Amino acid sequence: MRSTLARSSKAVNLRLRGSCYAFDVAASAVLAQILQLPAEERAKLALELLRSLDDRADPDSAAAWDAELDRRADEVVNGQAETLTLDEYRAHVGRRRAIRAAR
Repeated sequence: MRSTLARSSKAVNLRLRGSCYAFDVAASAVLAQILQLPAEERAKLALELLRSLDDRADPDSAAAWDAELDRRADEVVNGQAETLTLDEYRAHVGRRRAIRAAR
């Protein structure tokens, strides 16, 4: 799938090279193809696109996230964290959605 999308994007770019309009047309053509994919495939592509925006890998990020997860788990175990039941969480989300919808 990647190679198909990459080929079609390159083809559009090559035909329109030299035009400042080239990127917009190429992106639009690729987007039109992507939108025809099943939701799961679109989600995978979205994730890869988001990952591509962060070109600087942080070698310490995995260790930092592990430490953060340990800290949060300790707070729950020690009774220091504020927790919600599933029903409380659903009510909370419902209230937030209602507020957003009213804007």
